[in-house]
Amino acid sequence: MGSTSPINTKVQTHDMGIQGMTCASCVARVEKALSQVPGVLSASVNLATESARIVASYPEVTEDRLRRAIRDAGYEPRSKEAAETAADVGLAMGNGTDVAMHAASIT
Repeated sequence: MGSTSPINTKVQTHDMGIQGMTCASCVARVEKALSQVPGVLSASVNLATESARIVASYPEVTEDRLRRAIRDAGYEPRSKEAAETAADVGLAMGNGTDVAMHAASIT
């Protein structure tokens, strides 16, 4: 019988803000761009919070490389804190409905 050794893969999680997304197609575009970065194991993008959570192998994926992928997709990467602040301000000003209205207009 063969023996198996445990896979010792180091992973890291990156939480990033993303500016400029307005619809579900934007989310899909950013997720696709991030998923195509070698070493990215998963990428989940949230339109409402303008943020992404990326799980990637360490050390082959750097935050700079992830930021470049977001920019190449046509959006602006931001710190997670900046995205959270912008979402809070947007909700306080009622801007959350703007996103919903945009989404409804393209369907």
